Amino acid sequence: MSTIAKETSRSEAGQTLVVVALATSIFLVAFVGLATDYSSFWSQRQAVQGAADASCQAASMDLMLYSQGAQTANMNFTPGSGVVIDCASSPTAAPCIIAKYNGFDGTLASNKVQMSFPTSVAGATAPYGVTVPFVQVDVTTNAPAYFSRLLSGKSTVAVHAKAVCGMVTYMTGGGLLVLAPTGSGTYLSSGSTTVKIVGGGAVGVQVNSNNSQAVLISGSPTENLSLGGPKFTGSSWGVTGGPSSPITGFNGGTTGHWLAGNPPVPDPFAGTPVPSSVASQNPTNGTSGLQVPYGTDGCPDHTAQCVEFWPGYYPAGLTFSGYTTAIFRPGIYYMGGSITSSGGVTFRMATPAGHLQTDGLMFYFHSGTINMSAGVSSHVVDNVPSTALTCDGSTPPANLGIPASLTGNVLVAQCVTNGTYYDNGHDTTDSLGSVRGLVFYGDHANTSAPALSGSAALYFAGSMYFHSSSYGDTLTMSGTSATQAFWGSIVTDKIAVSGGSTIPLLLSSLSLPTSKVALLQ
Repeated sequence: MSTIAKETSRSEAGQTLVVVALATSIFLVAFVGLATDYSSFWSQRQAVQGAADASCQAASMDLMLYSQGAQTANMNFTPGSGVVIDCASSPTAAPCIIAKYNGFDGTLASNKVQMSFPTSVAGATAPYGVTVPFVQVDVTTNAPAYFSRLLSGKSTVAVHAKAVCGMVTYMTGGGLLVLAPTGSGTYLSSGSTTVKIVGGGAVGVQVNSNNSQAVLISGSPTENLSLGGPKFTGSSWGVTGGPSSPITGFNGGTTGHWLAGNPPVPDPFAGTPVPSSVASQNPTNGTSGLQVPYGTDGCPDHTAQCVEFWPGYYPAGLTFSGYTTAIFRPGIYYMGGSITSSGGVTFRMATPAGHLQTDGLMFYFHSGTINMSAGVSSHVVDNVPSTALTCDGSTPPANLGIPASLTGNVLVAQCVTNGTYYDNGHDTTDSLGSVRGLVFYGDHANTSAPALSGSAALYFAGSMYFHSSSYGDTLTMSGTSATQAFWGSIVTDKIAVSGGSTIPLLLSSLSLPTSKVALLQ
């Protein structure tokens, strides 16, 4: 090969190396640039998602308050199906303010924040009767593109995140829930009464009032929650307002605490339908009942006959006095007036042929309420085994301290799947579960004041629900040395406890359909 050819070959090889080196350098620079851009995009994505999650959870808390008619003045938006709220035009809406705190105010051309309200969310069960249970928050921002623009030709890239939140229903341990959202003394305790919570959920008592004196005491009462909670080691007392420190006499055990500023708990029975079909049912043998001798349908009175009642409509309510033993067949009682008792009256469940352990009753008060001043009967009346309180005939958990043999008044609610009740006229066996439902249910337009007092024992298995739309129901519980044991939850607008008795609220570990807010997607 000639000298000239060799030199030409070397020259071309050198040029090729330069081109390869230059191409490699450009590729590496582009790769590093793209990596830098996408690292920036990922960082922006995390920030956008955080803002969406925070705004969504804030909006869902507002939805919960809105469903209770207790929204705050700072909410500044009205949710609804098909409604879309843009923070550019609604910057004072509470979730928009939260988004702004997180760096996305929705009013700039560089970012956008919107709320919408889906009617359903896959895998989530909305509380019954809540019209706007879910909220979706979308946050979009334009992230600058530095190196990737060389390939895309775009100077910014849209970064979007979505969060879906809302109210969902779940079963939880029972408790005492005081619903009134405002006012002092919505929980009022006086004298030397002991309220004793046994079992139930982590929060044994919740008072929703935002007043700084929502819980008021006088005298020397005791609020003993030391055996509350799923492990019977103590449950907490939640209050949305105050006092900020535990009241005198509060005992939360080893695992219970005083929770001032605790978020309000929604009404678990807000969507429970009215048993309207029962209003057209005339009770068998009329509204005065039927005299039956000892042993008939479980009549426990050896001294005198019992008065037996059937489910149906009682337009004037029922009044008892003296030493009467009244027995009630399972079913739903639609009351147009109060159930009033005084003296030595004893209430019991009737056990007709075919009666099932899962059967029970519910008193629905369209008007009137329960006013029971129970005294000790002078009659010889059989005791009731505690196994009658359970749905399967088993012995109640030993930790509840329920005696094996019960005296006085014993009423049990229907056994149902979700802790409310099922209505099919007189039938109580539509859908059965292991939880007693509602034993007393006050209509939302009914502001009558329920009262339980006296010197005779009261044993109710099932929840008591007294809530009016004006938050005007006050449940009064008082007594002396009587045993008042309620195996279920109490949900009422306000409660006043007095006297010198111990009132045990014996709670199931899974008895209350409860709503909570949750980040769903």
